[in-house]
This record gives sequence, C-alpha cells and structure tokens, in this order.
Amino acid sequence: MRLDKKKILILLAEKDLTQKDLALISGMSASTVNTLVNGRSGSMKSMVRIAKSLNANVLDLLEKEA
Repeated sequence: MRLDKKKILILLAEKDLTQKDLALISGMSASTVNTLVNGRSGSMKSMVRIAKSLNANVLDLLEKEA
C-alpha cells in the first residue's frame, strides 16, 4: 500500500506545512516522511502516523488501485 502523493501535498498546503514540519509533528525522520509522501511503500504504522498528524483518516490517503 502507498499513500497518494497528491492528497498529502494538498493537505500539507491547506495546513501551511512542509514535509519537514510533518516529520516533526509525526515524530518520524524527514527521510521516512519523504519516502512515504513520494509514493513509495511503507508500513501501515507509519502511514497512520502521517494521517493522524494531518488529522486525516489513513484510508482516505491511500492510493487507489487501478
């Protein structure tokens, strides 16, 4: 599973946050956040942390499979 990059970037823009800010809020490294935001696979635990940090439901942020 992967996060939908476009959805994450929209939420970051709406909240006036950078990926570095998201890393600080979520307690993850900037490298991990960058990896997940750029659509690479990651653990569900990490994806949930990002979603919670953005006050979003992780299921809404997942990339839709074709």
